[in-house]
Amino acid sequence: MIIIYQRWKAQGGSNMGQAIKLSEYTVVDVETPNRRNNSICSIAILHVEDNEVTYSKEFLVNPEASFDDFNIGIHHITSRMVINAPVFSCIWEEIKQFFSNGLVIAHNATFDLNVIGKTLTTYDIPVPDFHYICTLAKARRHFSKERYGSHKLDVLCNAFQIELDHHHNAMCDTNACRQIFEVLSKEYGTTDIDIETYIFSTSVGSSSKKSVLQKSMNTLYGIIFGIGCDRIFNEKEYSAIFDWMEEYREFKTEDEFCECYKLLKEVLSDGVISIEEYELLMNCFNIHISSNLYSDSTLAMQVLMGIVEGIAIDKKVNAVEAKELYRWMETHVGLKGNYPFDKIFNTLEEVLENGIVDEAEEKSLLSIFEQFINPEQSLSNDIDLNGKVCCLTGTFMNGTKSDIEKYIITKGGSCISGLNRSVNYLVVGGQGSPDWKYGNYGGKINKAVQMQENGVAIQITSEETIYHTLVT
Repeated sequence: MIIIYQRWKAQGGSNMGQAIKLSEYTVVDVETPNRRNNSICSIAILHVEDNEVTYSKEFLVNPEASFDDFNIGIHHITSRMVINAPVFSCIWEEIKQFFSNGLVIAHNATFDLNVIGKTLTTYDIPVPDFHYICTLAKARRHFSKERYGSHKLDVLCNAFQIELDHHHNAMCDTNACRQIFEVLSKEYGTTDIDIETYIFSTSVGSSSKKSVLQKSMNTLYGIIFGIGCDRIFNEKEYSAIFDWMEEYREFKTEDEFCECYKLLKEVLSDGVISIEEYELLMNCFNIHISSNLYSDSTLAMQVLMGIVEGIAIDKKVNAVEAKELYRWMETHVGLKGNYPFDKIFNTLEEVLENGIVDEAEEKSLLSIFEQFINPEQSLSNDIDLNGKVCCLTGTFMNGTKSDIEKYIITKGGSCISGLNRSVNYLVVGGQGSPDWKYGNYGGKINKAVQMQENGVAIQITSEETIYHTLVT
């Protein structure tokens, strides 16, 4: 770190906390197309040398990934807007110099740098170590949330009278971040303590890698089964398989994935899935029915999750799909007692009594399916950690679990390791966990959902919510 600091110090020395003068830095902001946060649909770069902007550019990026309605609602970028835009690997050639050899500034910098790291990994591009200053972290160091009500970008802009016409437009946010940094530096100075290093890592242990391979293959089999229940294939169902390939691209050279990837690329090459290709896919993939990492019931539930996801992709459930799902569940009645098997099975039984699925029944099934695939996370603005008990799960973006626990304690909360009726919030790490037994959650989230079903007042919330939305 001392070598890095030498570039920006006005005078010599290497004592921690020594004042420094920055003559050169780059401000960045990224926007993502979906909640996986492993691809970019927009990035803005603003490079400053001796207080003058020498490079300023905003890119629309084709993320080669699907867009979530949630993310579109935030930044208003759609897939049509980026269909002819360059992919990130091409843009990186123009901007990599700012990241490889300089200091990066961003608001909630670890988020932006983590997204950039994941995106580079997708294109098999080496990820540099990032040296950065986070204006969110710097603001927290200098004053409490109570001064302005939050440390969020838009709140600080309002407090410092900085123009922010279009929040979540990458260039607008980048310009605002630069001005916030200038205000903070003028008021409180800049020291070497402000500069941190972000080292991106995708290392997954052999046991974790094996668990990812097993559950992902089971889920894929289920998705393909689900989208083909009615033998009708649409664009959203095609995209679901593409998304699966994108999410697990880093494992494409693994023995269990290699042939799978080749076949999927061949089938998807013309943008259409024929009945013959569907049958080929179904016959090709081998699900894991036994494992030393998961119980047989968990493996089967992974397949069920995939089937449910495949059916629900187009936000519709017809009678043919309902019957096929019910038939599969009848052959797996040993799963009874595993949430939410019983709930889905019993609902299907009632729905299929007359052989049709009406609008109200379809809505009920989709609600149950969505809760299974993506357990609800609280986005309430009323979250208050003071006096509340928290339990943590997953891998966190803002530090280790110990760091997150310390942060919660500073907000008046407390943490315990296991779930019980005293827990107010289950806090889910922003990077998930390769060890989760389901695609995007594990046993703790599943248990919390069951507790909610039984009337326990526990909320499932995200790391991002407690850090950057509510209590900052």
